Amino acid sequence: MKKKISLLLLLALLLANFTQAQKSLASNLNGLEFSDMAVLKQQTQEAILQGNDDRIRIGNPMQYPWTTICKVKATFPDGSVSEGTGTMFCKNGVLTAAHVVYNTLNRSRADFIEVYPAYEQGASAFGSAEVSRSWIYPDYKVNLTDGLDVAFLELATNLGERTGWMGLLADSEIDLESSAVFMAGYPGDLDDGEQMYFGFGDISDASDGEVFHSVDTYNGMSGAGIFRRYNGGMYIVGVHTGGAAGYSNWGVRIKPFMIDWVLATFFNK
Repeated sequence: MKKKISLLLLLALLLANFTQAQKSLASNLNGLEFSDMAVLKQQTQEAILQGNDDRIRIGNPMQYPWTTICKVKATFPDGSVSEGTGTMFCKNGVLTAAHVVYNTLNRSRADFIEVYPAYEQGASAFGSAEVSRSWIYPDYKVNLTDGLDVAFLELATNLGERTGWMGLLADSEIDLESSAVFMAGYPGDLDDGEQMYFGFGDISDASDGEVFHSVDTYNGMSGAGIFRRYNGGMYIVGVHTGGAAGYSNWGVRIKPFMIDWVLATFFNK
């Protein structure tokens, strides 16, 4: 009971401190260290960690920052559909995992992608937006490089002007491992992925391209932004991509070159 109360207090404090949608990107170019943990990543399923399930259902997704959290639905040429989570990072951009919109088994890209911000029970008060263009790193498509399992989705409309968005932050390893991190999305084991859930934890380690975190997740959370407070706002420091039972969950680490590319592609038009 005490734990449940503490979780609700944390959520209340988090909501109280959220500012208006961020209008800028920031990067921290402190030294980045490399720690290769690929040998520990033998399983591909996503895991619920720490024994207890600490995820909290978001009762009102129409408040920032929950409005920036999107259900991503990708349809492939063979008719199959993939679902994941994404986060608005500018007025017409959504960040997600590459494997949500790219089939790693037959190496095919989705030919139709749609996003639903603040999705709940099959619908979104903001409606949906089609993706007009998507970018995936070539090295991920060829080698499935873990640190590049991200996709940038350009929307056909400026949906973010209504939902708000989060910034992107290329954190140092020291800052990553000393900050609480948060995540929200649509885990398939709860309410069939039809409701948004929120979790929190910390980053236990960071390599040159990845972060390893303790936030509770499940299938359907792939692509969710790993975010934290920075200068009074909320910024994405990573993108959740997978996990291994009994070990850790992990995601792609936001790097300076990604932010530079986003600035050139989405902001300097």
